Amino acid sequence: MPDATDPPLYSLLLMGGLSTRMRTPKFLLQRPPTHCPLYAHNLGLLRDLTGDRTYMSLRSTQSPFLDLKYIDGVDYVYDKPEWRDIGPAGGLLSAHQKMPDATWLVLAVDFPLVDKEALEQLVEAHKNAKTPVTCFYNHEGFEEPLFAIWTSDALETLKANVADGKTGPAFTVRHLLGRKKGQGPTGIPGYIQPNHKKWLRNANTPDEWNNVVKELGRAEMTVERQANQDQTLFLRTGGSKHKDSVPQEDVEEGLERAIAG
Repeated sequence: MPDATDPPLYSLLLMGGLSTRMRTPKFLLQRPPTHCPLYAHNLGLLRDLTGDRTYMSLRSTQSPFLDLKYIDGVDYVYDKPEWRDIGPAGGLLSAHQKMPDATWLVLAVDFPLVDKEALEQLVEAHKNAKTPVTCFYNHEGFEEPLFAIWTSDALETLKANVADGKTGPAFTVRHLLGRKKGQGPTGIPGYIQPNHKKWLRNANTPDEWNNVVKELGRAEMTVERQANQDQTLFLRTGGSKHKDSVPQEDVEEGLERAIAG
């Protein structure tokens, strides 16, 4: 549970840039198995965590493509003109300007395999680390500043770095956490190894997205297979999970009830 002194956590979904490599807006990609837009899936995870403290960072040209049923109760943050052309740092700083004292859990829209467990691991790690920024690092050792928790102090540092021409959020993460050139992230407070590598899978190209779809399809098949096994067991046992302990007459009665129903 959060300490009484912890500021309330806000969340920010970064809706992405021009998606030139994908050749279609990434936030509108249809995510299996529900085939809802990718932004809706990630936004739903954030909203379950932060409720009415959930925000979206987007460009004005993206607004007409949003479905009201997915964004009800979610506020917007548009990039400020002075930060419009500096990439994701513009979204972070615009959110910081809107809520200067807030701590933000930031998630980019192009992490399609994120789930509730991933957010919970990040939040718990941030509470324990007590660092100005907490972020995952991938299997190559690179930090993921767009799947991270940024305090207001960290965002002030990012603002100063941007003013000095250093616009990459990863630079600010390394600066704040004291990671030296050539140093690995292991053991440095604030750097988190994810429980599952798949959480950090990006989808920036059509081939990468097709691989994600295949993986989600395999997961769906696994769920369906388990459901079929459960249903078969149910039919055989009349609802008991322990078929070996069920008398044969009860099994037959259960089958009759299931067929009749």
